[in-house]
Amino acid sequence: MKKPIPKAEILAAARRFAAFHNRKAANVTVEKMAEAGFLLGNLQAVTYSVIENGKEVVYHHEFEEPPGLAISHDGSQAFILAGGWTFTKRGFEG
Repeated sequence: MKKPIPKAEILAAARRFAAFHNRKAANVTVEKMAEAGFLLGNLQAVTYSVIENGKEVVYHHEFEEPPGLAISHDGSQAFILAGGWTFTKRGFEG
């Protein structure tokens, strides 16, 4: 049986979105995550793009303490594990 997601976690996700994008989240999605996988190695950097004021902005962050990178059992999902980083209103830090 699937456990319900605590409302506090959903609200925290919405607040983190708002802090980064400077606007309210229209919705918060809940994705099914794999429960089994393997550690591939360490993630040295991450690059992603977002739309800001109608324009695509690309961010690139190199990690001071590279976190682990895990892959789901079926190869369809990747997960950033631990490490000395947090996601703030400025994106990935640490």
